[in-house]
Amino acid sequence: MIANETLLTPLSIYFDDLDAGGVVYHPSYLKLCDRVRNQALADLGFSFQELLAQDFVLTVVTCNNTYRRFVQMQPIVVLTRLVAWSTKSLTVRHAFYDESVTQAAADGMGDAIDALPGCFFSAETKLVGVILSKKVSAPLPPALRAALKLL
Repeated sequence: MIANETLLTPLSIYFDDLDAGGVVYHPSYLKLCDRVRNQALADLGFSFQELLAQDFVLTVVTCNNTYRRFVQMQPIVVLTRLVAWSTKSLTVRHAFYDESVTQAAADGMGDAIDALPGCFFSAETKLVGVILSKKVSAPLPPALRAALKLL
């Protein structure tokens, strides 16, 4: 998850993600977005535990979701793109597709990663940096900004 790049993450849907009808339960989409976003940060060297050790967390303050088609227990890909940022916040867009979507197709969409045909679900989430012990908003750490190429 780097500025101006689209990350494509393969993801499996498991039984515990489903509702009684056999489709992904609506809150599970948010859990899956969170999983992909946290893994992307960890891959850059900023795992939740690493940030927590610095008394810093990223807290979701808004999330705008669009449910387009249901997803069953199947392999999918999640496109993730950092679409906006400020000194204290990040806005991340996610889009879920079947596994036929390629990185080349995703790269050609820019910020409109949910505009490819066949999008199941999309979400735009704003996260704000917080100093956990003080429970106040805080600037993103310089090392995190550099890793995300926000400088």
